[in-house]
Amino acid sequence: MDRMPREMAVSLHLDQVATICRQYGVARLALFGLILRDDFTEDSDIDVLCTLAPDSPVHTLLDWIHFKAGLGRPLAPPGGFGGSGVASSLDSR
Repeated sequence: MDRMPREMAVSLHLDQVATICRQYGVARLALFGLILRDDFTEDSDIDVLCTLAPDSPVHTLLDWIHFKAGLGRPLAPPGGFGGSGVASSLDSR
């Protein structure tokens, strides 16, 4: 797949990301991996490192699934994902 400028590859709707993070009690959210490199494409996954606040309402796998789905919408490339969707690496340590 062709390379694309990072600012074009992902539409970061920071206000929506912040709202989702507050809703799920996220203390820290970081993006890493290909999204930070020039060879990121529409088929690349988006790696996410997430630290939950002690009072986070996320307690179950289903909670994580809802969080991941919600976070995928504001991080989607223009035109949607060409691959299998958002692949996240979530860490609650």
